[in-house]
Amino acid sequence: YVTDADDAIVAYDKRSGSPVWRNESLKARDVTAPALVGEYLVVGDFEGYVHVLDRKDGKILARDSDTLYELSYSRSLGRTRVESSRTKVGILAPPLVIGNTVYVYRRNGRVSALALPK
Repeated sequence: YVTDADDAIVAYDKRSGSPVWRNESLKARDVTAPALVGEYLVVGDFEGYVHVLDRKDGKILARDSDTLYELSYSRSLGRTRVESSRTKVGILAPPLVIGNTVYVYRRNGRVSALALPK
C-alpha cells in the first residue's frame, strides 16, 4: 500500500507488483503514507483528518477529525483581519499503529489516538 505523488492510495499485489485497486478520492489533500491496522488502512491529511479505508478495495469507511481552527489576527490599513487556518493542525507524519490504536501527530504538536474495531 502506497500513497503516490497525486495523493492516490494504491494497493499492489506483492507477488506480481500489479495494482489491485486505486483510490483517488483524496486528491490534493496531501495525504500521508498509509498505515496498516488489521483490515484497515489509515492515512492523515493536511487538514487534520484521519481517513480509514478498507484494505480489500480501498473504499473510505470512516473519517475522523480532531481539527481545531486556529485563529490568526493581522492589522493593516487600520483594519483587523481574522483568519482561521486548518493547515497548522494537519497531520505531519504517517500514523503510528500500536495494537488497534492509531496515533497521529499534528502540526500544532498535538497527538491524537483512535481505537479501531478489530
